[in-house]
Amino acid sequence: MNKIIINKKKILSEWAYRTKNGKPDPKLMSHQIILEEVLKDFGWELEERNELINNLTEQSPEREALLKKIIKYKNKEGEDKEITVGGALKQGKEHPAYEKAKQITDTGDDKKQSKGMEPDDFDRFSDKNKPKEKPKGETPKVVKKIFDGSQNSVRDGLLYMSDEDKELFDDFKSDFQELVENPSKELAQKMVDKYGLEVSSGDKPKVYIRNINFEARKILGQNKATLFIKDTVEGALGEPLKGAVKGVDVKQAVTTTSKPDLETKRTAKEDESVSELFKKEPYDRLNPNFHQVFGPVGKDGNLIYPSGGKNAKDYLKQSLSENNSIKRTIERLKELEKSDNVSPKIREALEDHQKNMESILDKYEVPSEEAAQAIGDSYAKMAETINVESPTIAGAMMKNLAEFALYDTEIAKGDECYLPSDGSFPSGDKLKVTRDGGKVERVASVSVKYGRSGKFGSFGFPGETGQYQKYHPNPEYRDRLHSRPGDDGYELGVKDDIVNSDEQMNKIIEESGLGPAIKDNDKLLSVIRENLNEIKKLKEEIEFEQKPKRKSGKPPAWKQLNIHRERIKELEKRLSEELKDAIDEDKLKELVGSDNAKLMMSRPGCMVTALTFASTLRTSNGLDVIEHNHQEIKDGKYKSHTDTAEDGTQDLKNWKLTWRAWDSRAGGLIASFNSDRKEYEA
Repeated sequence: MNKIIINKKKILSEWAYRTKNGKPDPKLMSHQIILEEVLKDFGWELEERNELINNLTEQSPEREALLKKIIKYKNKEGEDKEITVGGALKQGKEHPAYEKAKQITDTGDDKKQSKGMEPDDFDRFSDKNKPKEKPKGETPKVVKKIFDGSQNSVRDGLLYMSDEDKELFDDFKSDFQELVENPSKELAQKMVDKYGLEVSSGDKPKVYIRNINFEARKILGQNKATLFIKDTVEGALGEPLKGAVKGVDVKQAVTTTSKPDLETKRTAKEDESVSELFKKEPYDRLNPNFHQVFGPVGKDGNLIYPSGGKNAKDYLKQSLSENNSIKRTIERLKELEKSDNVSPKIREALEDHQKNMESILDKYEVPSEEAAQAIGDSYAKMAETINVESPTIAGAMMKNLAEFALYDTEIAKGDECYLPSDGSFPSGDKLKVTRDGGKVERVASVSVKYGRSGKFGSFGFPGETGQYQKYHPNPEYRDRLHSRPGDDGYELGVKDDIVNSDEQMNKIIEESGLGPAIKDNDKLLSVIRENLNEIKKLKEEIEFEQKPKRKSGKPPAWKQLNIHRERIKELEKRLSEELKDAIDEDKLKELVGSDNAKLMMSRPGCMVTALTFASTLRTSNGLDVIEHNHQEIKDGKYKSHTDTAEDGTQDLKNWKLTWRAWDSRAGGLIASFNSDRKEYEA
C-alpha cells in the first residue's frame, strides 16, 4: 500500500466488519489479531501496529492485578485446568472459564466496553501520525549542511551518483528553497513527482529521493533537517508523503537470484556415486534429504568423480554453462537498472566475469594452480567492481559469489569437492573430500580491500548454532538447539527436557568450560527455568498453536508470540537483572569476550543456548569437520585460506555470537567463527 491510512473511523469500521459480532474488543486475543491484520493492510509498520495495540489494551494497576488472578476450570475432557482471568477473557465466550472471568471483572466500565471500541479510544495515539503544520521562517542551519554538502550522508551519497543524479539533486535544492520561501501545493506536488519523494515510518522518518541511484536515495539522512524537509513538503501538500515503496527490495532481489544453482543435480536415491559420497563421515550424520549435489554425469547417468583432477574440466564447464545464479542475476539487474537506478556497471561486471571464465577454460590447463588463480582473480575483479558501485549489493551477493569462487578455484586445482544442491544444507557451502574422509567447508568471511575513497568492506557470514550441532559425532548432541525459540519443546531455544533436568544442565555447564564464571548454579538454573515457565504460561494464555489450521484464523506460530514481543522483552529484562546474582561477569568476559558476555547476560535464553553451544564445541573438538574459509580480495587479486579446527575453535571466545528470536527470521543463537578473535580483549 502506497499511503498509510490513519483515519480512526475507517480503521474501526474495517475492524468491526472483520469481527463476527461487529463489536471489536481489544481484550480478546482474536480481535487483537484481526486489528493487527487491518493495520498491516492499511500500511502501518510493525512497530506502529504493536504500539497501538499495546496502548489500546493498557490497564490500571488494580485491573492488571485482577487480570493476573488464577481461576480454575474444567476443559472439554473434564480435566482440571488453570488460567488467568485475562487469559480467559482474551479467548472469548467459547472458553469454559470465560463466564467466570467475566463475573470477576463485570463492572460498569466493562459493560460499557462490551459495546465495542469508539473513535475517541484512538485519540491518544493517532494524533502523532497527522501531518504537521507547515513550518515558517527561513531554512535552518542543519538543512543548509545538506545543501552545502558538509553532511556525511550527502558526502557518501555523492560517491554513487551519476552526473544526471547530481543535476537532479541540485534541482531539488533549488526547488526546496523556493518551497520554503513561497510554499504552494502545486510546487510540492511537482517535487514529489519529479524527485520521487517518499517517507519512512516511525518517530524518526527518512525522506527518500527515489529518482536517483538507489545507493544514494537516503542522501538526506535522518535528523532534524530531514524532519524539517518532511514537514515543509507535507505542510504545502496538505497531506502526508506516501510511504516508501516496498515492491522492490534491491538487496533481497539480488540475494535471491545469486544463490548457487546449477542445472544438473543428483541424489543418493538415484545415483550410486552420490550414495557412496554420503556414506563418508561427516556427511553420513545428515538427514538423507540433504544427500544431493550438483555435478556433471557420465554415460551411465551417474555423477562423475573429480578426484585427483580427473574430470575437473567437466566440473568447471558445468559451473560455467549451467550457472543459473549469474544468468538470473544479470536479468534481474537489467530490470533494477530501469526501476531503481541500479548502476549498469554491476551487471557488466557479471557479464565480463562470464567471458573471462570461458577464456580461462580455453587458455589454461585444467587442473592447474594457474587456472585456479586466474579464476580467483576474475571473481576478485567482479567483486571489486560491484563493491565500488554499490556496497549494498556487494554485501547482498558476496556470500553467494564467494561460494562459487571457492568451489571453482578448488575444482580448478584438482581437489575433489561438490556443491550441495539442497538450499537448506546445514552450515556448509561446499563438500571437500580427501582420502581420509570429508570436510564441510564454510565461507566464514570475505574482505574486499578496495572501494570508493579507500573504503574497506568486510563481509562476515554467521550460521545458526542449531545447524552447526548436526555435525556432532554423538547423535544425542544433534537436536539440543532449535532455530526458533518459542516453538513447542524449545521455549528458550534449548530442548525443554534438558533445561528442566538438573543432571543434564550440570553436565552442559561442566562440558562448556564456563563453570568458573558461575557463582550460584542453583540461582542460574532457577532464573532460566522461570523464563521457560513464563513463556509457557504466555502460550497457554493466548492458546498458542504450533501449526494452526487455516480455518482457525490464527497467524503462524512465530507471529502469535511476536504480537507479545514487548511483554517478552520486559520479562527478559527483569530476569537478566537476576542473572547478575548467579554470574561473575568479569570472569565471563575473560572466557568468552566482552561482546559475547554482554549478549549472554542480556536474557536467560541466550545464556542457556550459549552454554549448550559451548558444550557442543568442546565435546566435538570444535566441530573440526567444518572448515571456516576466509577469502581476501585486494587490488584485483584473490586469496583463499582455511582456518582449521586445530586452531582452537572449541573456545567460545573465537566465535562472535548474536541472537534472533520472536520474528519471521528467528535463528536463535547465531555464531560466526573468526580466528582473529583469539586475541580479543575482554
